[in-house]
Amino acid sequence: MLKSMTGYGQGKNGNCRVEIRALNRRFCEVNVKLPPFLFFFEEEIKKIVKCKIKRGKIDVFVNLTEGTYGDSVDSSEVEIDEDMVYSYRKAGEKLSVMLNRKDEFKLDFFMSLPGILKIKKTKINTKKLLKDIKNVLYQALVQLERMRKNEGKIIGVDFTKRVKKINSCFSKIKLQLPKAVKKYENKLWRDKLQNFLKGTQKSNEKTFLLNSIIAERMEVTEEVVRFKSHLGQFVKTFKNGSEVGKKMDFIIQEMSREINTIGAKVNNYEISCEVIQIKSELEKLKEQIQNVV
Repeated sequence: MLKSMTGYGQGKNGNCRVEIRALNRRFCEVNVKLPPFLFFFEEEIKKIVKCKIKRGKIDVFVNLTEGTYGDSVDSSEVEIDEDMVYSYRKAGEKLSVMLNRKDEFKLDFFMSLPGILKIKKTKINTKKLLKDIKNVLYQALVQLERMRKNEGKIIGVDFTKRVKKINSCFSKIKLQLPKAVKKYENKLWRDKLQNFLKGTQKSNEKTFLLNSIIAERMEVTEEVVRFKSHLGQFVKTFKNGSEVGKKMDFIIQEMSREINTIGAKVNNYEISCEVIQIKSELEKLKEQIQNVV
């Protein structure tokens, strides 16, 4: 089954999210964007992606949302020292009695006192975090693969349509070939006979010889057989294979070479028209193949 090189996949689990974007590229190129404290995990992610994807420019974004993991392996939490708050309050009330004042203690007063807020360092379980990232990465890869296959089906429909058109044009060429060759051969003998009757046989011998060589060169049976074979290989490849873009590109080049030779050898208007149509469809196939893995 054909697969497109372009696609998008996303995986999410709790505060961890992974996005994958795939674009056209002749070879496999993987770029990973991670939080700074996970840079050591970059090569592992690239290895996982390259096991699943063989062609394309792949961008992987790993996001740890809501600041849960902080900016480093050590995450910080702010806690309130309740005992300290009560101690400050008790001391304040006692001070109010001593000074015979009835002041209200506001929130910003307590927030400014030392020791009320404590910063607690918590150690992140890096092993678990990496496991979570891997699981989410596989989710994103599955989604990406599904999208690439769906687009590949659409490309396959386009390929089938163009191959059908090429087959139709090629059948017309095969039908016209014997007529074209016979027509040219008859013209040669007719010219030779006319020259003989006019007594100009000797002076036109060279011209007849050249035309005979041209008629011989119009023999394109070999090219016809090869083109038909390449077309069959192309259809078989895109229907039964995956990750076959490079192979199909090569087959298209071979078909272009054969049809160009046929067009150059056979000097016939009807055949030339069909050759042009085939070359146009081959060019469109070649452009579309750039989107296939």
